Amino acid sequence: MSATIDQSRDSLSNTHAIAWYTGLAPQFKPITSGHRLVLHYHLIHTTNSPCPTLSIPSKAIRRLNEALTSWKTSVRHQDAPRKILYLLDHKYSTANLTEDGLAGRDAYILSVLKGVAQQTGFKLLLAHVELFALGEASCGPRQKW
Repeated sequence: MSATIDQSRDSLSNTHAIAWYTGLAPQFKPITSGHRLVLHYHLIHTTNSPCPTLSIPSKAIRRLNEALTSWKTSVRHQDAPRKILYLLDHKYSTANLTEDGLAGRDAYILSVLKGVAQQTGFKLLLAHVELFALGEASCGPRQKW
């Protein structure tokens, strides 16, 4: 989603405030006149009530739900993947690779996927993955010297 907000019309007489989730920071255009004051806060949720979240587009959830349900029924076929991986935006230490340790867009995506996974009977896991490639280097056909 993309939006442009122009607050220059009445900026001389009014103060404007904009808030966003970590990891979803807006892009600011350069100031050509006047001033900009930015206050940066990290709000910490300390109660047992659910954390506030962004609204989830129902069309996207429905499509994801349909895709996972379709994939689940086709797993019996050999060409269907056994796992689906989603790469997170940030790199997390082992200690922070938890539901509560994710930040910004990663936390949002996890909350969406968690709900859809529960509805469709999938398991949702967080993991560090390393890829190792073994073999010989090949530079083309072997040359006789």
